[in-house]
Amino acid sequence: GMRNPYDICFDEGFNWFGTDNDQDGGDRIMMPFYGARYAHRHPWDYQWKGDDHLPTLPASGPFFHGSGTGVSYYSSEEFPQDYRGVFFIGDWLLQKVYVIHPRWDGALLKSNSDELEVFAESGPDRSLFRPTDVAVGPDGALYVSSWGATYGAEYDDSNRQLNAGRIFRIASSDSNHASGDKVESPKRSKPLSEWTFDELAEDLDGEVLVWRVNAQDELVRRGEEVQEPIETALTSKDLTKGQKTWLAWALGRISPEDSEIDRFFLDLLKDRSADESLRIQSVRILAFRSGADENDRLPQEIVGYLNDESSRLRFESVQAIWQTNSKEWTNPLIERLAVEEDRIVYFSLWGVLRDFLPVEERKELLVTSSSAEVRLGILLGLLEEGNLKGNEVVQILESETDPQIQKWASKWMANVGQGLEDPKQVIEKILDLNKRGINYELRMNLLAALDRMEVHGEDWTKLDEKFYEGHKNGEIYVPEKSQEIALCLKILSRDERALPLLWDGLDHEWDPVRGAAIESFRNLDEKGREYLLARLDSIEGDQLEAAIEALSLFDLKKSPWTPNDKQVAAIVQACNNSTHPLFRQKALRLLTLADSQTWENPSTKSFAAELAKQTVLDPDPRIYTLAEELGQLVGEEVHAVRREPATSEGVLALLGKADATQGKMLFYQQGGRAACFQCHRVGAEGKNFAPDLSDAGGRLDAKTLVQSILEPNAVITEGYRAQMVETLDGDLLTGVIVKETDSSLEV
Repeated sequence: GMRNPYDICFDEGFNWFGTDNDQDGGDRIMMPFYGARYAHRHPWDYQWKGDDHLPTLPASGPFFHGSGTGVSYYSSEEFPQDYRGVFFIGDWLLQKVYVIHPRWDGALLKSNSDELEVFAESGPDRSLFRPTDVAVGPDGALYVSSWGATYGAEYDDSNRQLNAGRIFRIASSDSNHASGDKVESPKRSKPLSEWTFDELAEDLDGEVLVWRVNAQDELVRRGEEVQEPIETALTSKDLTKGQKTWLAWALGRISPEDSEIDRFFLDLLKDRSADESLRIQSVRILAFRSGADENDRLPQEIVGYLNDESSRLRFESVQAIWQTNSKEWTNPLIERLAVEEDRIVYFSLWGVLRDFLPVEERKELLVTSSSAEVRLGILLGLLEEGNLKGNEVVQILESETDPQIQKWASKWMANVGQGLEDPKQVIEKILDLNKRGINYELRMNLLAALDRMEVHGEDWTKLDEKFYEGHKNGEIYVPEKSQEIALCLKILSRDERALPLLWDGLDHEWDPVRGAAIESFRNLDEKGREYLLARLDSIEGDQLEAAIEALSLFDLKKSPWTPNDKQVAAIVQACNNSTHPLFRQKALRLLTLADSQTWENPSTKSFAAELAKQTVLDPDPRIYTLAEELGQLVGEEVHAVRREPATSEGVLALLGKADATQGKMLFYQQGGRAACFQCHRVGAEGKNFAPDLSDAGGRLDAKTLVQSILEPNAVITEGYRAQMVETLDGDLLTGVIVKETDSSLEV
């Protein structure tokens, strides 16, 4: 379920932490573990952020619209106390390094803040600082590798490389240089076999990972002779968390068949005064040792910790049972599933039961269990692996009273398109839910399922009269309600009785409903087009613009049209009144597609000629080329004054006269010439289909910004490239991939 996990690291307790890149929802911070499932390419429901999304997992920190790269854990004493026990994360796109102060929220390791804290960042005079990885050096400093603004190397005409990587070193001015003393230690001139136990234990807290690995391997090689010193050290208070973790695993790797070592870890686990992290390592090590010895099984004592007050210990107990395939403990797992409140533990519980129990046994539990939590967990597992058919999910939906089970069963049906094949049955369910005031999300799921069906006859009448008519208006705008009405209108639009509804929808005050009306007229083909044309000259303002938008969606090249003079006059009026280039373009194109008979009428021809003379003055080439074409059709020669293409040099020379107010208008103008906000974000405004530009002025120079505007394809940030999709029917779709599951792709 990960999309592009650029880097992952672990902390002193061997807990994983990393980033995952996305171009739309923002990069996420995550805690991977055995059996974890995030939402990218989920079998049936995509939800990138994971908030309240039980089929997948939540993120571990704030989302950021940059490019998360290297991740490193830092515990050295070289940095001040506030920067120990933290994660550092690089951001190549936004030219920053963040610091994450972690905390445990139940069994989830996450940031202690909802905002990212910037540790280091570039400025206008530091454009070379573009982090691709971060690592801790032997001196306790943070080393940041960096690469330029483009992928790969760039060369000039003389084959001289223009861009290059850099290494930045970040160190504390208050360092005590203890790490440097470790590097210069006399012991490093001796082979590891001659080091004392204390010298080896010291390196288990070293800044360099390979020091820890080598020291631990040497302890394991010595075997029984270091068993007692390790056990003594683990019960002392003088070691760091990292030293204890690495020492515990050194002992855990020695003699897997030795029951005395098992007993030591069981005693450590039982000691509630012991460090929780060390107790957690004990569970993991006991699971590891039982797997290393073919004749051994997971100690029964582990099962008791399924009910421990610590959610972290419960989680580790589930993980131990799961990873050792200890199916004999299935019943205690089911019992825990019924009462578990921690989301991470709950996820692991239904995950292990999905692996342990045969499909038929789980289906029986889905019906017979008295616990809604058990039924929900079993349902999620069956849906993820595709082991429930549509009719089985329908039976669940009809018999279940638990709202969570109803929610996820209906969501699956809406996304996968299976289950409720009879529109009458779906409409009855929608009306029942509406009557009982059941939440909108469940109704939306059923409407989405209905959208895949043909609704006609009495079913259409019932949906219109008993649902649509009662919901289509309201004094207060409610986003959820408007989405329901918009989807319902789309469903109704496949029957010609919907024409008056669509016409009214063009003038609806709610954008989603108006948008659905514009999109849905073409569902009725010729009848939809003729209905629009017959009324085009009787309306004005926003409704006229909406009607022209709807007309522009018809393929008029294949089906020529001959508008009368009043219809042409209406289109001309709308085009003249609009300031939106995209709309003006659509209106002009409609006229250029009119049948030649249209222009035999002198007044009609005059209207169009006047429009051509006005719009040819527009500097937008999308408009003046259509104006020239229209002029040619009506015998009016009009010629645009074509401007020389803008160049970086020319634009940079004009910066001193730039108007920021005008630039802001162009950036945010709906349907405007630039309309940058449709893809880019600045602050809380805009979208994330392209890189976040919130602080672009502080990290990019003017030359780079101008080049990106004039040559948008010159440098495309990874993850923001348009994708081309070819369907089996031969259709080509181009755009940004927003959602992807096993059964659907949204661009």
